[in-house]
Amino acid sequence: MNRRAQGAIEYLFMIALSLVVLVFILKKFLDPRVGTVKKIGNISNGTSQNINSSLNEFLNKTKK
Repeated sequence: MNRRAQGAIEYLFMIALSLVVLVFILKKFLDPRVGTVKKIGNISNGTSQNINSSLNEFLNKTKK
């Protein structure tokens, strides 16, 4: 019975450790200052600016 209790405690410890690691990874992933969200935002802003400038050039050419 003592061995089963030790195994259960080790199992619970591993689950707790994996949850802590998962929370840490998600926190880093979703951090708007350095995470992937910032990179996606930068890509989106750059693409949006390129589209806007292309449309403005096209519209200015068609007006003349």
